[in-house]
Amino acid sequence: GWTLLAKFSDGSAEGAAARWYAGNSNVSNTDLLDRDAEGVPYVNPLAGSWWSDAGFDEVRVELWNGTTLDRTITFDATGATNGNWFAAARITGVAGWTDLTPSQTYNVFGLTDPSDIRDFYISHNHGGCEADVGWLALPRNDSCDQWHDPARGRILYSGASTRIDWTASGSTLSSQARFASTMVILAR
Repeated sequence: GWTLLAKFSDGSAEGAAARWYAGNSNVSNTDLLDRDAEGVPYVNPLAGSWWSDAGFDEVRVELWNGTTLDRTITFDATGATNGNWFAAARITGVAGWTDLTPSQTYNVFGLTDPSDIRDFYISHNHGGCEADVGWLALPRNDSCDQWHDPARGRILYSGASTRIDWTASGSTLSSQARFASTMVILAR
């Protein structure tokens, strides 16, 4: 079966990648061992230093809105590390997006972006704040207005069946942008 490795909830997802690598957040709180939104993150020690001992073959990221599973991405974790499993080349299945594939063009697909301002970031292109296009982001310390205040610490994703331009106009998020109540990471 699947093992819960991490759970980040709307409003408490800031710093998700750092927590992932540390691999030990709120593990003694058994109330967090579900898919419900919580005020604090959960990260199993298996996500951090114990990853290599676990021998995972598959990792799945789930985006939840309340009790509805809205998006999933499944990755081949065979031979992966806790830092390289989240990669386009490792995608084996996707539900909810039709254009998120291993052969798609990405400028960032990783646990963090090169600017170190967004975690679990899947981006097609950067065209400046008003023309960034992608699928998933957990913004942290972003200079773009549309990311900074409304999205910081939240789980932002494309609610369309494809990637979206994150901005509607000026510094307003697109109407196709969604905030997940919970992002769950499972492995087996």
